[in-house]
Amino acid sequence: LTKFRRLFSVIEPIYWTTDLLIIASYCSAKILSPSEPNVSYICSRYYRAPELIFGATHYTVRIDMWSAGCVIGELLLGRPLFPGGSGVDQLVEIIKVLGTPTPEQVLEMNPQYSEFKFPNVVGCPWEKLIRYRTKDTAFDVLRKLLVYSPKSRASASEILSDSFFADLIFPPPGHPPNATGHLPNGRPAPQFPADFTDEGTFCGYWRGELNCHPVRNAEC
Repeated sequence: LTKFRRLFSVIEPIYWTTDLLIIASYCSAKILSPSEPNVSYICSRYYRAPELIFGATHYTVRIDMWSAGCVIGELLLGRPLFPGGSGVDQLVEIIKVLGTPTPEQVLEMNPQYSEFKFPNVVGCPWEKLIRYRTKDTAFDVLRKLLVYSPKSRASASEILSDSFFADLIFPPPGHPPNATGHLPNGRPAPQFPADFTDEGTFCGYWRGELNCHPVRNAEC
């Protein structure tokens, strides 16, 4: 969706007991146009990108990448990463982990924001925050997604090509080269294109999947 500037804006975890993941609540989804302003009060608070908290009305699909990072972090931590009780408190929770944004980062998030008055806070390393047994590649994913600068956040194709997701793409050790990857429960992974960095290949694959498996219209 990010390839075509489709903004989802409502990404949050859904807890389930089956192997079926349902992506719902497309009520706020839209096609972004650089010339049109957008509302900044959008997205569930815990998963709201910092540029939205700073009141940005011109933003990109990278706000969805921030939300995705929040979901991954929540799965690793076992609770929401940034459980703010209000918009301001949400920013405080983010600063506790990432540290105080620089004036340059604030201007990038929202060039119209001029009230930069935050104490200097040093961020908390992910390895210290999430103390459960976690792969180093998982921390790399969080560092690529949860950054103040929207331009510095990894894109969808970039993050899917990260080694953290290698088990979904490449065959497990000891299996033949033509074998599929595997899910954590040992079941075969879906057949994804091997090169996620090629957005044309990736988007073409999903376009074909959507044509083969159309989604039913649903009221919001």
